[in-house]
Amino acid sequence: TRPPTIPNDARSSPPAPPTAARSQRATVRVRVDRLDRLVAVAGELAVGQQEDTTHLQQLQAAATLIAQQQRALHALASELRQARLTSAQRQGLLHRVSELHLNGGELSQLLRTQHETYTRRTAIHAQLVDELEAEVFAARLVPVATIFAPLPRAARELARSLDKQIELVLVGEETEADRKVLDALSDPLLHMVRNAVDHGLETPDERSAAGKAPAGRLTVAATAEHGQIRIAVSDDGRGMNPVKLREIAVRKGLLDQRTADHLSDAEALDLIFMPGFSTSPIITDVSGRGVGMDVVRSRMIEVGGQVIVDSVLGRGTTIT
Repeated sequence: TRPPTIPNDARSSPPAPPTAARSQRATVRVRVDRLDRLVAVAGELAVGQQEDTTHLQQLQAAATLIAQQQRALHALASELRQARLTSAQRQGLLHRVSELHLNGGELSQLLRTQHETYTRRTAIHAQLVDELEAEVFAARLVPVATIFAPLPRAARELARSLDKQIELVLVGEETEADRKVLDALSDPLLHMVRNAVDHGLETPDERSAAGKAPAGRLTVAATAEHGQIRIAVSDDGRGMNPVKLREIAVRKGLLDQRTADHLSDAEALDLIFMPGFSTSPIITDVSGRGVGMDVVRSRMIEVGGQVIVDSVLGRGTTIT
């Protein structure tokens, strides 16, 4: 392509000042294991919050005991005033009770002050721990674009080798997720895209005969909500035939005929996740790379996820 035309005034403009470059956000590469240690430290601090709560409860319990003692001393003073004692004895005992009552009042005030101070410090500590956890987890987030990057070339080269035409649409590349999760998703996602081009999309002639555009549409969309990431690979290809899926499972010895006949269509779609299941009649460069849909599902389970397939015959398939 021809480079864009540069206006004369732009050619003579001085370079941007250094401050413009410095205003960009600085970044630094950090090993994942160090981030893991930071997460562990934040977790230990969170455990410490429970100890702070226990300490506050103990302070409150001590204040309650002092209040009970104060009431007991007040009752004792009332009894001493009515007791048969000499005036000197009564005054002496009442004086000592008064001192105990005074000391108890001072101790109660001290505990109240300590409780209020510690409550404020505990609240600040809890907020800092929450912020630390949030920042550490945010530091582990990377955009989905990092695993989307290889998809266009892989899909384009595969489509060319199969004499197919595709239109690849990537949605939500700015969506962020934990680096470990994306690392686990990378190979399965590439396999699902290749699988969609190989098995899902038809040739231009087949699509034209079915009243579709010659180029198949393949969409990879990422969204994040409620702390979860959702990636859907959708094609507008031939879709999956539950009847044929049952037949393949029986022919390969994965199911007996009776069990296969009792499967619903949704359950039949799940057959593609069985080890050893393949809809390809031969092992090709595309379908024989050792990463089956059973591996895709097992890897998602390992990171706490799941894989859901939805397909309509003649209209396409979505694997989420």
